[in-house]
Amino acid sequence: MTIEPINDLPGSANIDPDSIVGRAAAGAHDKVDQAAAKAQQGCAWVEEKCQEALDMPRDVIRDHPIAAVVTALTIGFIWGRLGGTRD
Repeated sequence: MTIEPINDLPGSANIDPDSIVGRAAAGAHDKVDQAAAKAQQGCAWVEEKCQEALDMPRDVIRDHPIAAVVTALTIGFIWGRLGGTRD
């Protein structure tokens, strides 16, 4: 992300960077850049955690395929018994 000089911003042709307004604009620019950096770090963390959550079941199934199949069949059997025909 690049920061444009204050005088290059639209509608700010006469802002002196050393004036109070110029320093306030530069400070606001810095705060916005800091907030954007923090938000980007947060998004990267969330993306990493989501990827870990997606990979976990796959890894467990690869590590224990027989237990995964037995568990799936057991859950299917119980689900089928609970939702069986009702007269």
